[in-house]
Amino acid sequence: MVEAGSAVALMGNHEYNALCYHTPDGKGGYLRAHEHQKLQQHEATLEQFAGLEPEWADHLAWFRQLPVAIEGPGLRAVHACWDPRHISLLNAELKKGGFTEEVLKRATVKGTALWTAVEETLKGKELRLPGGIVFQDKGEHPRRDVRIRWWEDPAGKSYQEHSVTQEESLTRAPVLDRSHADGFIYGEDAPPVFFGHYWLERHHPAIMRPNICCLDHSVANPKVDGRLMAYRFDGEAVLDPAKLVWVDRMDVAG
Repeated sequence: MVEAGSAVALMGNHEYNALCYHTPDGKGGYLRAHEHQKLQQHEATLEQFAGLEPEWADHLAWFRQLPVAIEGPGLRAVHACWDPRHISLLNAELKKGGFTEEVLKRATVKGTALWTAVEETLKGKELRLPGGIVFQDKGEHPRRDVRIRWWEDPAGKSYQEHSVTQEESLTRAPVLDRSHADGFIYGEDAPPVFFGHYWLERHHPAIMRPNICCLDHSVANPKVDGRLMAYRFDGEAVLDPAKLVWVDRMDVAG
């Protein structure tokens, strides 16, 4: 569809991770370490491209040129989080040739503005849980940070309420750290923004606010009866739940 000119594909965290996994760090390793957990996350892709190395190299070259966001008249789309400061920085960097090896090396230096822009745009904003609290994510990995609703003010909310998935197991302690919202909360009068990434399940509404829509409803998660979601957009400023369309996981698998 992209090659035919009928679609735009955006950079996501998995495409970015794949690039880092295959880019040498100049120190004998790679920008994404080849350790057990990272290999587990990538092995299905490597298995599918076994014996097809030239095709995989072509895919990686294509990944390097993917934009991080699109913005048109009354419409925005991004993989995980629309923070205009990050989008502006990344667009300026990528004008020089996409996710080149040089850009990737700088983007993987923790604590830099470029690293933060990539992390939050492709993975979402996160908050460290208080008191050393740890929870298990959907991959059964321990997590100390929770992905939060970057389009909302955290004032008066608990970590459970302010998390994207609002899982019952999360702490009800109040959010005291508002640094992530300093200077940025996605305005209610801002253009509609569409994103994925968060593996929502059926009991979560797809339209989270009249201008906020997450379209990832876990079709790739074998543990839930997920949906392949889309939204038919006609330029409206207020999103309409009736314009959500989907295919159930069972239909996709069948």
